[in-house]
Amino acid sequence: MKRCATTLCWVAMTWANTALAQTRCVVADMETHRPLKGVRVKTDTNTTIETDFTGTCILPATFKSLTFVSYGYMRRMMNKEELTDTVLLLPTMLNEVVVYGKAPKPGFDVQEAARQSARIGARMAPGGFGFDFFRMFDKRTRRPSKKEREMNERILKTY
Repeated sequence: MKRCATTLCWVAMTWANTALAQTRCVVADMETHRPLKGVRVKTDTNTTIETDFTGTCILPATFKSLTFVSYGYMRRMMNKEELTDTVLLLPTMLNEVVVYGKAPKPGFDVQEAARQSARIGARMAPGGFGFDFFRMFDKRTRRPSKKEREMNERILKTY
């Protein structure tokens, strides 16, 4: 019984020593705090470890400094004293920016003219005809002159 207890005690101390010798670390994105897969962790003793799909890596006990390297993230160097359970990496790439715009159309717009004439027709009297004295002086509803029409036609032909 004494021999079994001694053996059990020795196995427990060996396991505890091995567990203390290794350090577990999770590498995550600084903005989203999501774990990063495939980050290379290089130690000063030329040991390279890669994180798994949970962002976890198990580091050996014999190192003084670490370097975390991943595509799209800034390289981070740390001493053993600075190492915490979670290491956050700063992204270097910007998010995609999309700009939408509408190009101005030179000349006469047929669709806008149709909408405007429909609005004018809706304002007419219920009998189908009407007369508005002040409408004669409104420049928006007047008919373009012959010179303006010719200029618009030239613009449309060259466009």
